[in-house]
Amino acid sequence: MPGEVSLNCQVGRERMSVTGGTQVAYVLVEARPNTAVTQARMPLNFALVLDHSGSMKGAKLQAVKEAVKLVINHMAPTDIVSVVIFDDNVRVIVPAQAASDKMGLGGAVDSIREGGGTAMSLGMSVGLTELRKHASPAMVNRMILLTDGVTYGDADRCRRIADDAGASGIGIYPLGIGADWDEDLLDNIGQRSSGMPAEFIRRPEDALGLFQRQLQSAEAVSVRNAQLTLR
Repeated sequence: MPGEVSLNCQVGRERMSVTGGTQVAYVLVEARPNTAVTQARMPLNFALVLDHSGSMKGAKLQAVKEAVKLVINHMAPTDIVSVVIFDDNVRVIVPAQAASDKMGLGGAVDSIREGGGTAMSLGMSVGLTELRKHASPAMVNRMILLTDGVTYGDADRCRRIADDAGASGIGIYPLGIGADWDEDLLDNIGQRSSGMPAEFIRRPEDALGLFQRQLQSAEAVSVRNAQLTLR
C-alpha cells in the first residue's frame, strides 16, 4: 500500500560521459518501512531444540531451562512454540502449540533432566517436523538449536537437515554453551539454513540474555521475502 515504505536513492556518479563503450553505474536504494509496518510484528513459530546430554548436568541445564521459560513467557498467546530435547535419543517435551498456557509449558520445561550422549541430528529432524506443522510465509519460522558437545557421527545428516530447513524457509539459529561444542559444524548449520552463525554462551548465567536477544530479533521482523520492482 502507498506510504508503507519510503525509498532513498543515491547514485555513484551524477553525470556519465557519452562514450561508445560499456559503463557501469552504481545505485544504492534504501527501503525503510514506516512506523505502522514496524509495529506490526509477524507471529512466531519457534522450535527450541535442546541438548540434555549428561554433560549438561547442573548449572548449564538449569540456566537453559530458565532461559526457555523466559522466551515462552514473553511470546504472544497466539505464537507457536515447541520444545524438543535430545541426547542419544529424542523426545518432544512440548508439541507445537499456541504459547498460551504459560504455567503448563513452564512445568513441561522444568521436567527436563540430563540424559546420555549427543545425537544432534535426531533433535534437529524432530524439531523441523514440529515447525512444519504450523510453518507459513506469514510467520517467523525459526529453530533455536542448543548444544554443549560434539555430535556422534551424524554431522553430514545435520547438514542435510539444515539444507532441508532452509529450502522450507526455516532458519536455524545455533547456540553453543561451554567450551566443547563444534563451532564449524554449528556455523555451517546456521548458514546452510539461512539462519545465523553459531553464538557462544560462555557461562551458564549468560544463557538468559542470549535467548532473550533471539526472541527480540524474531519479534523485530515485520516483513519477510520483500521484493522491490523498479519501473
